Amino acid sequence: MSSTPKSLNHRKEKALEALLSHPSVEAAARASGLSRATLWRYLADPSFQKALDARRTSSFAGVLERLQSSASSAIDVLEQHLHAEDPALQLRAALILLRQSEKATLHLTLCRRLDVAETAIENLEYQS
Repeated sequence: MSSTPKSLNHRKEKALEALLSHPSVEAAARASGLSRATLWRYLADPSFQKALDARRTSSFAGVLERLQSSASSAIDVLEQHLHAEDPALQLRAALILLRQSEKATLHLTLCRRLDVAETAIENLEYQS
């Protein structure tokens, strides 16, 4: 299941795990028992950087999946609060839903515009 190339040894695996789970190189060095200089040397190695990037991407994809699966339940809760007895709670739920709707609409609009721009660029490159 690991996205780390087989060429990484035990120390580099340890470094990867520490870098992924700690906020700084210094904290990762303390947690892994490796020196900061060793971690910086590993980070300068393109194959190690590629492995780290792959792990980060994989980890982030899992987080996004969890967020997407929870979004529907979160919206349900906000919708329930729209009908609460407390007007302040109703207002807060309404504002949250409106803000998030606005952000989602903007995001989708920008994605569509980016797709159109990328297609136009590809067509120009193809014509050249």
